[in-house]
Amino acid sequence: MSKTSRPPLKFAAIGLDHAHIFGMIAAIQRGGGTLVAFHATDPAQIADFNKKYPGVKLASEDEILNDKSIQLVAGAPIPDLRAPLGVRVMKAGKD
Repeated sequence: MSKTSRPPLKFAAIGLDHAHIFGMIAAIQRGGGTLVAFHATDPAQIADFNKKYPGVKLASEDEILNDKSIQLVAGAPIPDLRAPLGVRVMKAGKD
């Protein structure tokens, strides 16, 4: 199957605390991924993200991890939250 015949990879972002999330998102999009959801709780982060990616769904972490259509999660939370998020993402099969 060629790359162009595959359905796009649907992915989400969790943890917008570090700006490198935007580079991660851009790289996945360049590879053909479609950003479909994000999770954040800080109103300023949510507003900034909505400006940069209008129309992308704000969702709870549980919604993202339980959504069977989402295949990958990119994350950039504060450092001490990265490993626990990574474990939850792996357990959900989205790594």
